[in-house]
Amino acid sequence: QPFPLVFNEGFHSGWHIYSSDFKLPVANDLIRGAGYISDNFSGTIQNNNLFDGSFYSTWLNKPLVDSSHHFIANGYANGWILDPGKMCANEEMKCEKNSKGGYDMEITIEFGYQKYMIFGLFLSGITFLVLSIYYFKTGGNKK
Repeated sequence: QPFPLVFNEGFHSGWHIYSSDFKLPVANDLIRGAGYISDNFSGTIQNNNLFDGSFYSTWLNKPLVDSSHHFIANGYANGWILDPGKMCANEEMKCEKNSKGGYDMEITIEFGYQKYMIFGLFLSGITFLVLSIYYFKTGGNKK
């Protein structure tokens, strides 16, 4: 059954939800006891220390939820209406049906424009490196 997911960051249409490429260990009593996963919070198990992943893991992926399901929540925040049944029917989404009839899934929420900043930083670094090599190879500022 569809449910709202609220991300308490100022609303911007650049926020997107992607399928996660990594799989955290199953939440069992041993892991929960070790402090890896928090207790049941409002019917969900929430991770206390998430895997960082790679900064480029979503670059070629299409968002799981289209913009028509993205809304302003609480007057300022990002909200999405998520339908696990439809999301898990998607081949790209890695879901597992749990014993209660729901789905276990992992998602990544990412600010899309961050990709452009990282690419620009990389391009600036390469440009600086090439120009520095050129400067020193040509003898610098000789007149």
